[in-house]
Amino acid sequence: MGLMGLAQLPVASWSAMSRSLGYGSTATFLKVILPSLYPLLRLPIFAALAFALTTVDVALIIGPSTPPTLAVQTLRWFNHPELTWRLPASAAAILLILLTLLSLASWEASVRLLGRLTRPWLTDGGRGSSSSLPRQLALGSGALALSFAGLSILAMLPWSFTHRWLFPLAWPDQWTLENWTGQATNLWAMTSATLSIGVAATGLAVVLSVACLEYEAHRRRAFSGRGLWLLYLPLLMPQVGFLFGIQVLLAWSGLDGGWPALVWTHLLFVLPYVFLSLADPWRTFDSRYEQTALALGASRARAFWRVKLPMLRGPVAVAAAVGFSVSVAQYLPTLFAGAGRHATITTEAVTLASGANRRLIGVFAVMQAALPLLGFAAALWVMRGLEPVSAGARLADRVKLVILWLRSRKSRILGRTK
Repeated sequence: MGLMGLAQLPVASWSAMSRSLGYGSTATFLKVILPSLYPLLRLPIFAALAFALTTVDVALIIGPSTPPTLAVQTLRWFNHPELTWRLPASAAAILLILLTLLSLASWEASVRLLGRLTRPWLTDGGRGSSSSLPRQLALGSGALALSFAGLSILAMLPWSFTHRWLFPLAWPDQWTLENWTGQATNLWAMTSATLSIGVAATGLAVVLSVACLEYEAHRRRAFSGRGLWLLYLPLLMPQVGFLFGIQVLLAWSGLDGGWPALVWTHLLFVLPYVFLSLADPWRTFDSRYEQTALALGASRARAFWRVKLPMLRGPVAVAAAVGFSVSVAQYLPTLFAGAGRHATITTEAVTLASGANRRLIGVFAVMQAALPLLGFAAALWVMRGLEPVSAGARLADRVKLVILWLRSRKSRILGRTK
């Protein structure tokens, strides 16, 4: 989201102007770029803060035997066999919502206070040092976090093929394929369910996002701030709080436990990410390409399908990959809307994580990580693997445009002669 926000700012001109005035790179970022970048990051930061406060699956995996967080305890009360426990569960859900709102308000108040306290420093004319140490620290910490995340996934791979791994050994001494072959039936069923739900929710999210952005382009009316808040609402509210209300609504309508209900609940969380991933590339598209096609006699639909959409196939593919990865990771929406009838890779992985069989945990963890990677690999294939075909298609389209232009010129000359 930070990279997308930087793409909306004239960073290059600001940096050149700051360097001409003697400011260092760190001072340029902190004094010039960051104050303008933060308003574009407010909603994503709020979503991350709300997730950190209300996540359930992460707490169940990391600390299954520790005292539960408020979100985990609320989920347990909702799932209690005795229905009277749903009354304190509802009160805990309201408390969790209030806690989230208080945290968001505290964050925003702290940021505004920090802005007032640092205003003299922003305007004192200090150029800062030209040392590259802050940039190296930032890059190093980011690389370290990504390395830990990648190693934690790779650590599950040997466990999925392990037959025996004793404590003093640094590597398994016996390997086997039985961990995979023994779960082949379950893996196939859960992978099929995950793929069907993820592809359907992502497809709907892409269609809705493209339709909304096309409406913006034609009406020349950007998505307002209130609309973004409404779009972000499922990410800002505690899942355990409003998903129970959705479950009650689905049960009242008779859709509880059905495949359409699962797709709809996943769509609530996939749509914000797909829209925000696709909004900037779509809005910065050069409309002169489409206007040229319209001027040469193509209909608006033909100009969209033959000119605009092929040129934006890369951002669409990346947005679809992001949406699919979000759908694969959904735990609570699948649990509430599916009513326990539909098991996915994620729900099974969270269930196994509370056990002690690391071999099975490794199998499902590797499978859960592989599905989003396949989605991003497909997006890369769409962006880069089809370059020769797309180049030939662009050449053919240009030849067609030249022929249409020559025909239009010929008709105009004949009309003047007559």
